[in-house]
Amino acid sequence: MYFEKCSSFCQSNDCPLSLPYFKHPVNAICVGDCPDGYTEVGDLCVETKFCHSTCGSCTVMNDAAKCTSCSSTLGSLVYQSFGVAESSCAMTTTNNAQLLMTVNKDTPLGGTSHLISVNYNSMSETTSTPLSAFLYTQNVIEVSLLSSNTISFVFDTLPIHQKLLVRARVFTECTTENTTFMMTLQGPTPYIVTQTLSTNSQTIIEGEVVHNTGPFTLVFEFGTQGETCRKQIQDISVYFEKCQTYCGSNDCPDTEPYFKHPVDSRCVSVCPVGYIESSHNCIPTQLCHSTCDTCLVKNDASSCSSCPSTIP
Repeated sequence: MYFEKCSSFCQSNDCPLSLPYFKHPVNAICVGDCPDGYTEVGDLCVETKFCHSTCGSCTVMNDAAKCTSCSSTLGSLVYQSFGVAESSCAMTTTNNAQLLMTVNKDTPLGGTSHLISVNYNSMSETTSTPLSAFLYTQNVIEVSLLSSNTISFVFDTLPIHQKLLVRARVFTECTTENTTFMMTLQGPTPYIVTQTLSTNSQTIIEGEVVHNTGPFTLVFEFGTQGETCRKQIQDISVYFEKCQTYCGSNDCPDTEPYFKHPVDSRCVSVCPVGYIESSHNCIPTQLCHSTCDTCLVKNDASSCSSCPSTIP
């Protein structure tokens, strides 16, 4: 009598009693469920990956250069058209929003990074180390493995800006209350995004907040605690809007007030010679016509409102 317990791809007879099962990514065995950070694909366990958070859709997972479309519900995110099958989702140079950084497993804390600490499991991590060392499982943050469903990212030394925008790529296989994802962008008036996720479907969560100081805190709250279904955050892209929209570019002074240049698509602290500041604009310098004493319309002899003279 003979029997074959496991499929040949298991490389051993140590496998579950019933199908389906999958080849373990590290050990020469088969398992009924892939380990955390991995997804079942065919008979294999492969690293969990989704489209990069800067992409709308993609051909290669977790690769910012392999986007096939760029889309956003945020009006400040305006993209260059790449005109090829795949490319990165770059911002137009005349648009105010520009990519500041993407937080992922390779992002370090401190040093030259704007990310200085992460609060999770009711403690704060500030050690200068990549997030893969304590927060990420392969390519994702597996929230179901944490003792708290809340994670805070603390940034500092941000460049001059007036607004911050955030896009996060998230996923859940949960089917009940764990499908609720809440993102809070701290600011003078915090902006909160709450979204119910579709089961087994990667989702972009995005929001923006008026903000102009160096420190910034971003908070995620993913479902309820205690469930074992997967709740995953892959990467987070942070954008900043430096200048007021009327400037038409990100080339503006570091402090307000500033004014739209009359010729160039930028803002300046002082209007050029021949122009004066009016509201946020630089307008041509004009006085009443020389035949007028006072006037309704500048430099118009037919619009005098008084005509006195010192000459008899």
